[in-house]
Amino acid sequence: YKIEVQRENTIVEGKEKKDIVYYYLAVDSGLSLFQESALQDGQDASKVATLEFSDYQLVEGKYLTPFKVIQSIGGQDVFELVIKKVELDPAVTDKEFKFPG
Repeated sequence: YKIEVQRENTIVEGKEKKDIVYYYLAVDSGLSLFQESALQDGQDASKVATLEFSDYQLVEGKYLTPFKVIQSIGGQDVFELVIKKVELDPAVTDKEFKFPG
């Protein structure tokens, strides 16, 4: 499936631009395969940015989660993120959110 989502418009160099993202979902599972959006500014303006999701694994035996994400811009891979571990609702203290110093 292909789903078009128009987010709140953005202002780029004083001009209002549409911010549209396309989500592509697997028909049989509903899992997100990838998403595309047009870049609005900078040296890559008008190129398409893509996030590709893969290596889905079960987390806590019930949540399918992508453990690999690849971002590309204009067809060129920019980075690959490989997730080693996912923890849901871990105990976190306020101290962990304080900046050093």
